[in-house]
Parts: sequence; structure tokens; C-alpha cells
Amino acid sequence: MPKGERKTKHSKGSRRGERQERDVYEEDSLSVAGSVSTNSTISSDSDGDEFGDETELIDDTRSRIDEYITATEHKSAKTRVSGLASLCQVLSDNYVPDCMDAMQETLLSTVQRLLKRGGDGEKTASCRLAGVLILQLGFSEESKHYLEELSPYLMTCLLDHTKSQQLRAMCVRILALGYFIIGDLPDHVEVTTKFEQVLVSTSSQCGDVLAAAILESWPCLVSLMPPPMVHGNSEALISVFQQFLDSKDPAVRLGAGEAIATVYEMSLESDPAFLCSDHDEVTLKMKELATDHSHRRSKAERKEGRASFRPILLFLEEGTAPEDKVIVCKRQTLRMTSWTELLRYALMKDILGAGIKPHLMENLFLREVFGLGSPLGKDAEKGLYSKEEKKHRYAASRMYRQMERGNCRDKRSAVF
Repeated sequence: MPKGERKTKHSKGSRRGERQERDVYEEDSLSVAGSVSTNSTISSDSDGDEFGDETELIDDTRSRIDEYITATEHKSAKTRVSGLASLCQVLSDNYVPDCMDAMQETLLSTVQRLLKRGGDGEKTASCRLAGVLILQLGFSEESKHYLEELSPYLMTCLLDHTKSQQLRAMCVRILALGYFIIGDLPDHVEVTTKFEQVLVSTSSQCGDVLAAAILESWPCLVSLMPPPMVHGNSEALISVFQQFLDSKDPAVRLGAGEAIATVYEMSLESDPAFLCSDHDEVTLKMKELATDHSHRRSKAERKEGRASFRPILLFLEEGTAPEDKVIVCKRQTLRMTSWTELLRYALMKDILGAGIKPHLMENLFLREVFGLGSPLGKDAEKGLYSKEEKKHRYAASRMYRQMERGNCRDKRSAVF
């Protein structure tokens, strides 16, 4: 068949398809307008049920908490640990101040009972539950009561060398979080001094989980102290942290680097021309870690280490502050531009896990800590358009693009 005839048949078919596309597009456009009006009607009708849905959610959460509390009283240790983990999960994923008002004494007695009599696994899970409860309560008399009741047990576990490293590390995080929320300056000085003493005693244990927890939690308490106080003790602190830069554990190395960066940051607030006596040696070590090519470590570990130490090196050499952002919801983004903010966020995330996002949206204390203002409400995550509106808008836009491409094909002409 001649080429020209084949082209003619193809062009007729394409024009017929274009006419069908135009008809479908017009029908789809009409359906878009109808669906938008329908969606607006449905949304207005559903506003009256919003309060009922929220009440049902609170009742469901309360019944789940009751069920998990009952599980913590089971004879099997495995069931008790599972109940504690489930309690942590439901309270991390949901900010429920109404439930806390009614059940805080029951939850406190549960944590105390398992901290006194449970094994290491139960104590570790109950410590994390205590941290989640304190974050739920925020800065209040109730959370202060929690901390006063629990801090003796937590400090005893921290100083007990017979306990597991995981339990002692969790005690460090909860103590740092509790005194960050509630404590005064004398409390901050006392707790950080205890942390430093434990850290020095574990300096010979490379890759220690406890050392990593102290190095990650210590800056949060120090960030609440006056900068001149930190500046006066900066030389001793940097010399302690510097020896952990040679650790075999990547978490310990990174924690030591971030702790040194925090000391520098606060000392520069007191003295803009601050440089420690070992500045060249510290900078050289940071540069070595930021360009690590040692084959003793895995490729993934080297890559992660280089990416983590580059901002620290840049801060020590040029004074460039770190920058990071977290999308809270579709209408708000958390931007962090200092080491103290980054390490505060890291501590909160260690305790809440993936539940950090709903707490950033609704938890009044966390929003105040990070300067996010008052909560935006339940509809903040929905964005500007509903799911159905987005679907029909995308369908109409796709049809319009198809029409435009068809018109362009019609207007093509051979150029000789």
C-alpha cells in the first residue's frame, strides 16, 4: 500500500479520536462542576458529625489503654512487655490530653510497679512509657509530680552497673527529657554532672550504648544553661568529648561531634571570638571523619558518617549554622537552624518515634518548644482540596492536555 494512502487513513482515525476526546472532555468538565458542588454539600453535612467522631475516637483510645493496662498485670513477662509496648505506641501516635486527665494516676502506678519489680525488659519499656506520658502532659504540675516520683528509680538504674546497657541508656533519655521540661538550673547542673561522671567511667568501652545515649541527651539540658556557664567549662568538656571521636561505634562518634558543636555554639554566644586550645586538633579530626575512606568500615557507614560530620566541620571552620526542616503538615514546616534545636528534636523523636508528627501538630508543649505557635486544628493535614476534588481536577487537566496535543498534531506541516 502506498505511503500516502496509509497516512491518510491514519489521519482520519486520529481526527475521529480527537472528536471523541472533545466529547468526553465536555462531559468530564460538566461532571467536575457537579462533583465540586456535591463535595461541598457533603462537607457541610459532615461538619455536624465532627464532634461525634472525635468523641468516638477518644472513647476508642481509652478502651485500648484500659486493655493494655490490663495486659501489664498478666503473669507472663512477655505479655507485660507487649502491653507496655502497645501503651507506648497508642500514646505516641495520638495526643490525648482528655484521656490523660482521667487515667494519669493509673498509668503512673503501672510505671512505678514495673520499675520496682520488673525485669530489665519491663523496666526499659516502662521507662519509655514514662517519657511518653511526660510529653503528653507537657509543662504542668502533673508532669512535675511524675518526675518527682520516678526520678529516684531512674537515677538508681542509671548508676547500677549490673543493669543492661539498654535500660541505663533509656534512663538517661527519660531523665534528660524530664528535667528539660520541668527542671530548674540546679537540677540541670546536677543531672549533667551525673551524666559526665558516668560518661567518663565508660570511656574505655568503645561502642557503648550508654555512652551514645549520654552524648545525645547531654546537649538538651546544657542548652537551657546560661552561655557564660558553658563557656567557662568549655575546655574540660571538649577534652572529654574529644576522646570519643575515635570510638568504633558510629553513634558514639556522631554524638561526640554534635556535643562539641553544641559547646562551641553556646561558647560563641558568650564570646564571639571563642576558640578552644585544641581547636586545630579537633578540626583536623572532624575533617578526617568528614572525608572518611577507611576500608575498616562498611561503605554505608562511611557514607553516612561523611554526611553527618560535614555540617559539624563547616560550623567549626566557617561558623555556618546547620539547617534542617521537617514537614509538620501541608500548611506548616519546622525549620531548625542551630545545634540545640536539632538535638532537642532528635531526643523527642527517639522517644516518640513516628508519633513525632501528630504531636508536633497538636501537642501544645512541643509547638511552644519549636516556636510553631498555636495548633492549626484537625483540618491542617487535609490541604486546600479534598481527595475527590483533586481527582476530578486532575482528570479535567489531563483531558485538556490531550486536546492541546491533538490540536498541535493537526497544525503540523512539512517544511521543505
